[in-house]
Amino acid sequence: MNIYNIEGKGGTLLNALEREGFRKETWSLMYDVIQDLRNDGDRDEIGDYMDFYELEKRRYPGYKHKMLQSVIAYMEQYDKYGVLPLLGEKCRIGVLSGRRVLCRRYRRYVDQYEKMISGQGLKSSTFRHRIQYAVHFLCYLQSLGVCNLHKVSEQVVLGYFHRDGRKQRGETIVRYLRIFFRTIAHLPRQGDCQRILRWLPHLRRHHHPYPFFSDHEMAALKGVLYSEGVFGYSYRDRAMVGLALYTGMRTSDIVKLRLSEVDMERDMITFVQEKTSEPQRIPLQPVVGRAIYEYVKYERPRCEEPYIFLREKKNGKEYGRLSTSTFYSMVQRVYDAAGIPGSREARGLHVLRHNFAIELMNKDVSAVMIQSLLGHRNPGVIESYLESSTDLLRSCSLSVERWPVDREIFNFGKHG
Repeated sequence: MNIYNIEGKGGTLLNALEREGFRKETWSLMYDVIQDLRNDGDRDEIGDYMDFYELEKRRYPGYKHKMLQSVIAYMEQYDKYGVLPLLGEKCRIGVLSGRRVLCRRYRRYVDQYEKMISGQGLKSSTFRHRIQYAVHFLCYLQSLGVCNLHKVSEQVVLGYFHRDGRKQRGETIVRYLRIFFRTIAHLPRQGDCQRILRWLPHLRRHHHPYPFFSDHEMAALKGVLYSEGVFGYSYRDRAMVGLALYTGMRTSDIVKLRLSEVDMERDMITFVQEKTSEPQRIPLQPVVGRAIYEYVKYERPRCEEPYIFLREKKNGKEYGRLSTSTFYSMVQRVYDAAGIPGSREARGLHVLRHNFAIELMNKDVSAVMIQSLLGHRNPGVIESYLESSTDLLRSCSLSVERWPVDREIFNFGKHG
């Protein structure tokens, strides 16, 4: 396929990005990539859009590669299917994706499915994911030339989850697809859904143990922030990290916390969770309440903004809500000062939430109370914290000395 057909369509693509409200950086990168395509003298080296992406990767720094992938995927989608990019719609190179590229039959299934689940009171993210997973599976079928559920085979279904002996997708995808096919099975002439449901694999739900800090690391972290005579951190830093450390609040809830949601007289924090849209009420620890009070009294700008934690805008005259990326960078500086090593995952903000839960478990706080404090809907989530607590796992272990095994067996390999 000659991918240079896109050259004459560049203006339409750029206009679509501007009309949809894409960031200026995305528009500029699209413009530069189209120019690269026009000026490229080694066209024989490029067989498809993935080849073009590999060539372009050498011209742009690493931090732009993710955006570069999206831009080239938009170009491919428009060239192959005449579909212009939409803000918020994910697109990948070489992968048929998006509701708008589905054939009429599959698009009708998705439209009916959307109507049938719209009245179930699902939170917006769950509703969106159910639609997305259904669309992606149908796009997969269509990419194989299967545009009718009657032609779907067991091999095709299993190929969506395993390829070349490796698992591609997990239990969550299976669960959402079961819901989709059970729902549309009630539509006329949809007996094929039962057949596909039988072929969906039974995958176990599993996860890696949550990362968390040791007692020594936690002591170092608290020492850096709250020890007398230790300076270098603002009241804002201490208050925000303290909220994550002593309440287990999510990052998104901390940065959006409002002045009206903190009751200093009753020592309570009441807010609506960003992730679940559920109201939450948790106790305000004295060390956190003091940090918030000192920040508001001595450091917070005097303005009408409802949010507690603010940043100065570029014009230097206005203030706005602190971003999660700024909060993340702040916490990394605190981790560095405390001497806490580890990868990005092991030093994320969510680790403090894990530590909060595991510390409560080690103090024999009930699972129901921990679930309430963390704001989890699903009680099963608490089991994930249990599996990550070394102390609790150790308490469940059996002593091997009860078994008639010679002690030399356990010393084998230790010497010589």
